[in-house]
Amino acid sequence: MKQEFSLLEEPWICVRLPDCSVRQVSIREALLHAQDFAGLAGEIRTQDFAVFRMLLAIVYTVFTRYDTDGQEIHSEDITEDDMLDLWEKVYTSGKFPAAPFDAYFARWRERFWLFDEAHPFYQCTTVADRNMMSTGKMIGSLFESANKERLFSGRREEGRLLDFAEAARWLLHLNCFDDIAAKHPTPKRTYVGPFSLIALEGKNFFETMMLNFVAVSDHQTYLSRPVWEQDNNVMEYNRRIPMPMDQAELLTIPSRRILLHRSDDGNKVDGYMLSGGDYIEEKDVYAEQETCWIGRQEKKKGPYSFRPMEIRQEDTVKKAWQEFGVIAVADNQDEADHGKRAPGVIRWMKFLLEHRMIERDQMVQISMAAMVYNAKQTTCYPVMDHVSDGLTFHSQLIMDAGYFWRKNVCEVINECDQAAGAVGNLYKKVQYAAGRWDKDDKVTLSGEADIKVRFYAEIDRIFREWLRNLDVDKGEEYQDDLKKQLRGKAIQLGMECLGQAGITAIFGAGASSAKAMNEYCGRINQLFGKKDKKNEGKSGKSLPVYEVETGKNG
Repeated sequence: MKQEFSLLEEPWICVRLPDCSVRQVSIREALLHAQDFAGLAGEIRTQDFAVFRMLLAIVYTVFTRYDTDGQEIHSEDITEDDMLDLWEKVYTSGKFPAAPFDAYFARWRERFWLFDEAHPFYQCTTVADRNMMSTGKMIGSLFESANKERLFSGRREEGRLLDFAEAARWLLHLNCFDDIAAKHPTPKRTYVGPFSLIALEGKNFFETMMLNFVAVSDHQTYLSRPVWEQDNNVMEYNRRIPMPMDQAELLTIPSRRILLHRSDDGNKVDGYMLSGGDYIEEKDVYAEQETCWIGRQEKKKGPYSFRPMEIRQEDTVKKAWQEFGVIAVADNQDEADHGKRAPGVIRWMKFLLEHRMIERDQMVQISMAAMVYNAKQTTCYPVMDHVSDGLTFHSQLIMDAGYFWRKNVCEVINECDQAAGAVGNLYKKVQYAAGRWDKDDKVTLSGEADIKVRFYAEIDRIFREWLRNLDVDKGEEYQDDLKKQLRGKAIQLGMECLGQAGITAIFGAGASSAKAMNEYCGRINQLFGKKDKKNEGKSGKSLPVYEVETGKNG
């Protein structure tokens, strides 16, 4: 097989330009002209993360092998001060220096061919004799089973024949997010698959790369062994490996042994062969910088341990701001008090802010993405969906000075969750009053879940704008303004539920929608702080808003 399609020179990475147009570029152009691009723009956001992790691995490797002038250095001689000086020098310049990247690419250019007899990029030749699988399963936006094609796939048959550029993108995605449906042997879950991935975003793609290039960390070495430098042509499938401590190897773990298959004319990719690759058994993968963490205690008052946060099926409707409590964490206070651990990139940004390596008033822009698996089917963990979102807030909120507001934001988010539960409960009660639901029926009404989703959709823009404009100098009245808006949306949605039930439900059989509405309004007032001044001094409680504002009794 002749070498074909050099990923260093051929365009295949989708980038977005400042005018929002999209074009494809090579690895070299994506890095050396990163300042000219707004960011990655692949088919889906999880694909962008897969490509981003590969590019970031190149940055880690290059800057632990070469200085900015392209002169070779020895990784064992590198100190933290050296890495910080290099990071600051590159960041201040506003673009990646060409010399070290060109030196590295010249040394390893033979390992960046998509098709090669010895070392095809991110692939393994020892699976060539395995059964071929359809590209429909490889394309991450289809979620297709290996057994049958999806009925409404959005792709015609010819669309399943992938050009080399698209095949390269889905190759990286498959390695990160494949299921475990293959057999003989059944592969382990991919390393990246369970993660709720998170990355910082800058003003352009260069800044994005640099903000996520964690030059100093407690859990890494300055050695670098990305997958393309290793001999991946091994016969051992499902090979257990120790937790990599260098970022280049960690970002490119070959969780699958894959080999692309070309069509008869050789111009397209029509399938692939696959088996289980390398896996890690360690639970505390603290060297990982691009995931959110969930804390747990084995014993009461015992130490916390942390695992990567996985998105469950029921969490797919959540907004990024609902995860604020696991994103904006200042380690010295929040971890000690609440068992929280900041994502590695957030810890890194806090370090940059404290050492004034970036502007103190800089906004934190977050990009998040995750693949959602069906955890009930443990034999294959089929992909159900992919989710992505973003979030912007002031950088002061991740500093020590932001502790008060971090606590307040988390409290309001918790109140929003309770309000969503209240509106769902109201929906059930008015449907019961209207005779459309048996009170003893244990099955959750589909409309109950829909109305909760509707509530979050109604308050989403309000909360995002409020959080974007929040800084540590704001007074408590700023939070009161938010609660007033949240209360208004909640009451409005409750009134819609009441109206949909009809007049006959006001005094329904065995229930009253008017009474349910009064109870609901009282709960919303309790959550979002509207109080009746006459009663506040006596009982500390407010009258239900439905009674106060309309004079009606339930």
